[in-house]
Amino acid sequence: MRRRPALAASLGAVFGVAGAHAARVPLRLEIDPCTGTDQALVRRLAALELGGTLDDEQPVGTTTVVHADCRDAEVQVVIDDPVTGKMISRTLDLPDQPRDARSRLLGLAISEAVLASWAELAITPVPAAPSPGTAASPDVRRQATQIAEQHMRQGTAESRDGAGRWQISAGPDLRWFGSGLVEPGLALRTVHWLQSYSSFGAGLDLDLGFAEASVADTGHASATGLSVAPLLAMRTTLGRLLAAAGVGWRLGLVHLAGEPVDTLRAGRTAFALWTGPLLALDLEVRIWRSAFVHAGVESGLVLLPARGTISGVRVLSFEGSWVRGVLSLGMSL
Repeated sequence: MRRRPALAASLGAVFGVAGAHAARVPLRLEIDPCTGTDQALVRRLAALELGGTLDDEQPVGTTTVVHADCRDAEVQVVIDDPVTGKMISRTLDLPDQPRDARSRLLGLAISEAVLASWAELAITPVPAAPSPGTAASPDVRRQATQIAEQHMRQGTAESRDGAGRWQISAGPDLRWFGSGLVEPGLALRTVHWLQSYSSFGAGLDLDLGFAEASVADTGHASATGLSVAPLLAMRTTLGRLLAAAGVGWRLGLVHLAGEPVDTLRAGRTAFALWTGPLLALDLEVRIWRSAFVHAGVESGLVLLPARGTISGVRVLSFEGSWVRGVLSLGMSL
């Protein structure tokens, strides 16, 4: 069931199909007051989801009619659909919620059930077994077909957009090296999920970090570095949650600066490279439309270390294994 906040987008898209005919939805709603819902709200939601104004002027037996009434503690929805030549019955166990919430659930359930019924028109344009004496006119059937096809195309486009979507996120990170060095920084990450194979993607992770260390009677050293890591990732989604795992290779460039304790000796600076493979695990939680919170853990092994020394004494070093944590905000584009 779709619960998109921007339902007006669907409305505008449907209005663009078949001119004025798309503005009238061949559907009648008959809602018993025992359902405890706001009938006006149910109608508005169903109309928005279906992309127009509900048409109550068509006579019964020639247009789709939805009956909603009570059955014990549940709501029974019966769809009498001469457009497709069948009758559908659904029972809804609406939770004990405020009237507006029940009305929204009922409106969305009705629109989804009607769309599911009309979707058959894209495969079987002529109803298989219309009820005796009742049949929708070609014009009504054409309107229902256009609405169903428009929603099917829109759903396919949304699926493809989501599968091939670019994601970008930024936030603070912290990296610990096996040598004891701690490097806080800022991370920027972008990932593109492939269109043909939506569970797979490729990305690039950059971070800017700063670290420092001291050795008694020797001196103080600092390192400002930039690293980049190309990634290959695989993901799975569960509602608002996305979990991903990836492999990559990180290459870092650091600017090392040392200040010896001996004031008679001048400090020195140098550039050095470090690099190694990595494994990354990520979680993303969608918080609003295309915005999400990203939390990631990365582990790697330095194969080419970078070391900062003063008077032959190692003060800081990018070597051994590393573990990195990142927490960021992101957006799907």
